Amino acid sequence: MQPEISALTTQLAQMNERARWYSGMIWQLPLSYLGISLALVANVAGKGKNLLRAVLICLWLIGYGVVIQLALLYGGVRRAVLNIDAIETKLGLDVTAQYRPWTISTMIVLTFAISTSFLVAAIWLTDYLAGTSPRRKSN
Repeated sequence: MQPEISALTTQLAQMNERARWYSGMIWQLPLSYLGISLALVANVAGKGKNLLRAVLICLWLIGYGVVIQLALLYGGVRRAVLNIDAIETKLGLDVTAQYRPWTISTMIVLTFAISTSFLVAAIWLTDYLAGTSPRRKSN
């Protein structure tokens, strides 16, 4: 039994809305993470090395959570586009939805790199500020 045309049209509209939401989140989530992280680091930078180290480690952990969320969004976008394609085919329309995994992969890699840089900064920068870094020799 075939679904009615009106039901398929409603499903198509809902799938398009879902795909737009996923696509927006793919850009909004990592950029919000970056902006909030930089503002937080700038706010605590002069307030002591232990606080800075704690904030950087927290940002590293949160960043990996953002990476996991982006990976889940990756699957959501893929499912939405495949469903849109199936509905458009059932309606006899040209298939217009496109799935471009490179845009999502780029955001995942960039967020992972930013998050890892917070861990590196927590390890190296706070030691450097404390004067224990091998590159910083006191006379």
